[in-house]
Amino acid sequence: VKHRRLGPYRCWTHRSRIHAARGDATVAHESPAARSVKPREAGRMEMTRTHIFDAPIDKVWAMFTDKESHIAKFTSMGHRDIEVLDYDASDDHVRIKIRRVVRIEVPGFAKKVLKPTNVVTSVDEWRAQGDGTYAGEYSAETGNPVHISGTTRIRPEGDSKTLYEVTVAIKVNVPLIGGKISNFAKGDVEKQMQAEFACGDRWLAEHA
Repeated sequence: VKHRRLGPYRCWTHRSRIHAARGDATVAHESPAARSVKPREAGRMEMTRTHIFDAPIDKVWAMFTDKESHIAKFTSMGHRDIEVLDYDASDDHVRIKIRRVVRIEVPGFAKKVLKPTNVVTSVDEWRAQGDGTYAGEYSAETGNPVHISGTTRIRPEGDSKTLYEVTVAIKVNVPLIGGKISNFAKGDVEKQMQAEFACGDRWLAEHA
């Protein structure tokens, strides 16, 4: 009797089916935490975070269209040499391109491919959606083989608050360790998003 030797992928699939048939929860179910941060492929990850601003949407929109708020945001993250390269704003649209120097703590496994100090250039663009909400997209070239992009949206949350939703996609163009680097980048982006939320809260309180 000849036995077929299964390749790695087929073996994994075969074992997964067996575990699923047995009701193995680790295979058959995905935790809420896993759903909020989704690896899409090796070296690629997507995550979504939300924040409630204690201000009506017109005040939040005024913040996002004010270039000084963007400078304050990156300053709060510890970035330096911040330079606005392009800025255009109107009542229903804003586009801003900013360059700055960013320093990161590089883990040992990534020191051959990531630099600790980088010049980052980002572009943020927002538009009114015609229904009382605003949405946009952004991208950042990091100076490393890590590309960050995503979408943003704000909408009223009652009469006096605003829901801010940010989706981030992280893509790492590095063979073999791209997945590990995207996990590291995810943690760094998470810290920067929390810093952005906190800076927005302070800005709105100071400009109430």
